[in-house]
Amino acid sequence: MLIKRPCRRHDRWSDHTWIEPGVVICTCGGRVELYDPLTNECKTCGTLWNCNGQALKPRREREED
Repeated sequence: MLIKRPCRRHDRWSDHTWIEPGVVICTCGGRVELYDPLTNECKTCGTLWNCNGQALKPRREREED
């Protein structure tokens, strides 16, 4: 996994704040934009990533509460 660009927070005005999504190159070579804070899916292989660029367990392997 290669983090091309981390998420960036922009505070230009007190009432206009936004976060620019980061970009990760997946282990399969696919490019993943990190829009969602929890799960961002690689369109090539389906690997899930969080907004910090960490790969997550597949949905079928995670415990449901």
